[in-house]
Amino acid sequence: AGQNSVAIANPSSPLAAGLSGTVQVSTASDIFAQGSPTGSADVAARLPGTSTASDFGYDTGAAMAGLAAPALRVGLFFTDNTPASFTTQGWALFDAAVTWARNAGGGGGPSPSPSPSASPSPSPSPSPSPSPSGSGSPGTALLVVGGNPAALSGADSAARSRLISLGYTVTIVGDNASVAGDATGKQLIVISSTVSSANVNTKFRTAAVPLVTWEQAIWDDLGMTAAAAEAWCLEQMAIPI
Repeated sequence: AGQNSVAIANPSSPLAAGLSGTVQVSTASDIFAQGSPTGSADVAARLPGTSTASDFGYDTGAAMAGLAAPALRVGLFFTDNTPASFTTQGWALFDAAVTWARNAGGGGGPSPSPSPSASPSPSPSPSPSPSPSGSGSPGTALLVVGGNPAALSGADSAARSRLISLGYTVTIVGDNASVAGDATGKQLIVISSTVSSANVNTKFRTAAVPLVTWEQAIWDDLGMTAAAAEAWCLEQMAIPI
């Protein structure tokens, strides 16, 4: 059996998309990621029954593991295939991460999360908040993927289409060919879990560009979790907010 839900840990977080309780984020069971960020992170969501983080963010300058965040950073729970089977709530959490990146520096960052309750009770979730449309284009997003960037997987194609729908021009680069300089002139870096972590590693660790990633194996390389507390995966379909 896999997972398809998350539990919202901090409903007031801008990363929570106005959701609360335990929400189904995928129509198919999948393997979701979790890790242990520093106390400076806003933990928006966890896997049900856990005390780690599966949707979390750092504002610019926040204390991460070994460095201050050069720009905002967001770690997301999903893995290689999840975006292809997102529910409305799943996309709402994706949009919230990207929207926060778009508005970085304009409305302040997330506040640290409250301590989790021992066992969050599943509850009906309200409708997700619509993503602000904003005015004008938010700029160019760098999408780093594994495999052939000219033949995207269904999930990476869905993520690219979503970024375009949010107003971004999307530049795609393969993980092996990617270099730190690819961040130059970009307004957002998005790293898919289809990448090989060894091919990306610390390339974007110090990039002063907002970064969103669902590749849990580079959270520690980016300083989003400590090396001694690497992210790990559980099979789950929903996460509590």
